[in-house]
Amino acid sequence: MVAKWQIVVLFLCHSGHLKAEKTQVGYTPSVDCQSLPQAGYPFCDTSLPAGERASDLVSRLTLEELIAQTSSIAPAIPRLGINAYNWRSNCVHGWTASGGSWPPGLYWTVFPAPINLAATFDRYLVQQVAQITSDEGRGLHNVMLSRYNGSSTEAAGLNCFSPNVNLFRDPRWGRGQETFGEDPYIISVLGSAYTEGLQQGEDPQYLKVAACAKHFAVHSGPEELRLGFTAYATTHDLYDTYLPAFKSQVLAAKVAQIMPAYSGLKCAGIPEGAPDCANPFLLQSVLRGQFGAPNVSIISDNGGVGFVYSEQHYASTPEEAAVVSMDASTDLDLGYDVVYPTYLPEAVSDHLVDPATISDAIWRAFYLRMRVGDFDLPSMVSYQSINASHLNTPQNQLANLNAALESMVLLKNDGTLPLKSVGVAKVAILGPNANATTTLLSNYQGVPQFVVSVQEGITAALAGTGVEIASAPGCADVVCSDTSGFAEALSAAKGADYVVMVMGLDGTVESEGHDRVLTSCEGVAQDNLALPGCQTALVEQVAQLNPKVVLVLVNGGPVSIPSLLPNSGVVGIVEAFYPGAVGGTAVAHVLFGKYNPAGRMPVSTFESTADLLPSTNYNMSDPPGRTYRYFSGTPLIPFGYGLSYTTFKYSNIAVVPLAISPCQEVVVTVLVQNVGALPGDEVVQLYVKPPQIPDKPFFPKMQLLGVVRQSTDPSVSYNVAFNLSPYSMALVDEDGEHYIIPGEYVVYVGGGLPESSLEVATVSSAFSVEGSNVVNVKDCPNSPQSRSVSSGIKSARSEAAQTAVTTPDVRTSVAHHRSTEENLPSAAELEVCEQFSERLLAPFNFAKRTYTEDESLAGGAEGNEGSTAPHVGGAAVRSNWRLSRQLCYNAPSASNSTPCSFHPLKFTFKHPERQAFRGAKQTEKRGTSSGLLITNPLKKPSCIRMDRLSRDGPSQVVHYCGVVEEGYNKSEDEQREIAVVISAEGFFSTGLHNFAQATSRLEALLRYTFKDKLLLQVPSVLQHPSTFNLPLLFSLQCPVHSDQLGLLQLLSTHASQRLTYISKANTDSVVILTNTGLKLPTTDSHVHSTKMTDRTQFYVTGEPEWFPIADFVPGSDKFGFELSQACFCNELP
Repeated sequence: MVAKWQIVVLFLCHSGHLKAEKTQVGYTPSVDCQSLPQAGYPFCDTSLPAGERASDLVSRLTLEELIAQTSSIAPAIPRLGINAYNWRSNCVHGWTASGGSWPPGLYWTVFPAPINLAATFDRYLVQQVAQITSDEGRGLHNVMLSRYNGSSTEAAGLNCFSPNVNLFRDPRWGRGQETFGEDPYIISVLGSAYTEGLQQGEDPQYLKVAACAKHFAVHSGPEELRLGFTAYATTHDLYDTYLPAFKSQVLAAKVAQIMPAYSGLKCAGIPEGAPDCANPFLLQSVLRGQFGAPNVSIISDNGGVGFVYSEQHYASTPEEAAVVSMDASTDLDLGYDVVYPTYLPEAVSDHLVDPATISDAIWRAFYLRMRVGDFDLPSMVSYQSINASHLNTPQNQLANLNAALESMVLLKNDGTLPLKSVGVAKVAILGPNANATTTLLSNYQGVPQFVVSVQEGITAALAGTGVEIASAPGCADVVCSDTSGFAEALSAAKGADYVVMVMGLDGTVESEGHDRVLTSCEGVAQDNLALPGCQTALVEQVAQLNPKVVLVLVNGGPVSIPSLLPNSGVVGIVEAFYPGAVGGTAVAHVLFGKYNPAGRMPVSTFESTADLLPSTNYNMSDPPGRTYRYFSGTPLIPFGYGLSYTTFKYSNIAVVPLAISPCQEVVVTVLVQNVGALPGDEVVQLYVKPPQIPDKPFFPKMQLLGVVRQSTDPSVSYNVAFNLSPYSMALVDEDGEHYIIPGEYVVYVGGGLPESSLEVATVSSAFSVEGSNVVNVKDCPNSPQSRSVSSGIKSARSEAAQTAVTTPDVRTSVAHHRSTEENLPSAAELEVCEQFSERLLAPFNFAKRTYTEDESLAGGAEGNEGSTAPHVGGAAVRSNWRLSRQLCYNAPSASNSTPCSFHPLKFTFKHPERQAFRGAKQTEKRGTSSGLLITNPLKKPSCIRMDRLSRDGPSQVVHYCGVVEEGYNKSEDEQREIAVVISAEGFFSTGLHNFAQATSRLEALLRYTFKDKLLLQVPSVLQHPSTFNLPLLFSLQCPVHSDQLGLLQLLSTHASQRLTYISKANTDSVVILTNTGLKLPTTDSHVHSTKMTDRTQFYVTGEPEWFPIADFVPGSDKFGFELSQACFCNELP
């Protein structure tokens, strides 16, 4: 019999065999727009905006047809060629199987639970997980569409009810495992990344999958009461804690759909309270009004509209429940026994509901379906070619393993970890979760081909070593109500070199429908937060017998282990949460040192329920306070905590400026160095402690405002910069408005929460906001203004149509740039700016690439309120641009004028015909070359930013800064060229996450070699050579000397790639770095080409009309560059 761990190895190593077994599945359109009469109707005209098409379709429906479409099982409309559509699908951490009629032999990826993804503190990884999830969701939809003749089936639609961006407010909540933790900032950042990953792909005309953020808005238990419970929230808590993640969903991530919670909300905006489905304050005033979301579809939770009557008793009849929910703006009624289709006809007849309101609701539903391409031919929608061969691929499983690895949190290590397999005779594996499989999948799981338990993962790691493995569960199940299994476990542990104990929770203890259950050990009740039943007693007895216990926790909500954390017999503790289908492999990799853990706790672990408020109390600041932002006590394990097998040192923190007036930004920089012996990730966290005002107890004690996860080799240091915008540092007052409060703000940067019970490396500084009056952020210059959205179908439809026509999506732009005509700085001004930047940045060896989340995500995307353009480019690029501008603008000058001004650059783009893209796979034929020439005819300080867009999301391609040097060995009239070449294949094989993670290794080598001559910031070299398939060609023109030829050896050794360094000594040379090895051509020709494996790449040595970009990106207008420029004041030290 073949063990599951062997299947994993075979699966990952023999991808070709697996793919060969997959077959293309025929596709049947869900809407027939080829037949008459509908072929001639505007709703089938693909040249029209989606809003206009939806308006035309709605205008052709009878009232009966409109009402029928309000059901989540939308019936077919045969006379218009429209098949049935089922709105019920989930994709919480991979596509959910529940409710689907799946054919046998169909498997797909089950990722770690969202609480695991939160523990990564890595938005790029979360986005990659969502991208793969949407790929597989599209594949499943297309498979099932063919199977059921064009009608979408349950669990296989083009929308999905994810992400869950509720706050994990109370650790007893059974659904906390579905969330991104307890911090509004992290939930906003990761939730937006997940939505972007689901919706965005290589085809900007369509959403890949329509995400649905849930459960709007104040919802986190108690589960047992959720159907009839009404939460009370202060206005402060509503806007400071509960709404930011949803605001980010709408404004930053552009979520397509929202699901209200079962529970109700009572607050100042609706003092009498109302169920969320029937809450006009939440749905109309906040969501559609304040957030500006007139076109977002709203669908109830399962049975939610009916519960307005039967559970909430807000309505006296089902008909009234239908009326108040529809009037509140709940568009669709999710459920099997729905209220809308049954009672809305009578309500319309009784003049209780305006038919136009129903028309509004169905317009939004069809608008969404058109945005996902449900009404268009498969040949027009590249995603419709995704099929079964895109499910469960080796690449997806590698990404799954990487997600599980990044989520592992090391809570304790006395030096025993990582474990050694050499010289070990016996290992014991104990605990009720040691051989668990389904438990690792959390809830809302898909159908994995295999699940690797922790015991199987360890067995695989020790295969062939001759180590004896003894095992025993010790408990019959996780409830572990008695000690009857202890003797067997103790016997297995006796004489073992070390004992791995896999304890924790499962769905019987925490789940949807019930919060953490009370358990007992031999009749003695256990604390609700503790390990269930006799589990703690089992660990204590084993540790006393054999003091070499490594504890692995498998759980969703945090578990309290106050007696085990300091127990000397417990030598190590790893928090694994619910790590998904390959979680056992990930745990083994961490235990045996194949992976250096760097996960962080996304929730606080409290010692006991005595530290908690009643679960029905939603007030965040009531003593002792909820979450790390308000808790006045000392948590057992703080939020943000996690260890590594290496050590990181923080130093040289700088805050600029140290004193600001309200509405100014602050830049924080810090130097981070790996001073340990192993490479590893560090999660750099920035916390701010705002002024503490006695009569404002609801202000948070401390809050997270920036996160960077960065990989670093031993002895390598790097700089991190954070921007603190006025909005991000503002505090929410009783009225829900954001104010900048005068006083001192203490800034902490380190590997975890400062001033906590467990020691973490941090450095601190402070800045002050001067003045005596508070300032509303809205009153700041250039502050985004609240949107005013009028109600009514005409407004919503016309806005959608206008947006589709007049608002360019920069993702579709082949060459998009901004050019500003301004006066150039004088020589004196420029010198002042250069001196200021050099003096400020020199101590930090400031790196061009900086990491910080866009402040638009922090606290609810306020920074993006005024923009209709989608996110393009990484946060690092945006932050760096803002940082450099801030440095230049803050430079002192005699005239107090801006020392560095913008000036125009010249852009020329060549864009020949390119090959189309097919689904998630490249066509056999590569794309043809395209090119771009960027020149600086005025030879002034300038910066070029180019953001590459692919199906893996936006990614920084090049960030170039420099000044034309005196004595440049060219003629006076010759223009300066800069360029970069990256093949499309690399983006498709690696994903955005790898680009965000691995810059520092190559950057450090380049900086070491070129020193002050380096003018080009290289985006990345991948950490995992096995997934590296990216020819990099960077061209920078600066003097390079023969003594720098040692770069070849450095790159080959540290980057594990065949990277070739080519230069002409003592000239203004072209430097080419590529893993395929180009030869430097002669300089008597303008454009040269050299054959590289199966493709040709081009580069420039003369003065061409354009600079080619080889293998640009196949697919017409599906990708592009964004180009911008700014003065960087020659800031490189």
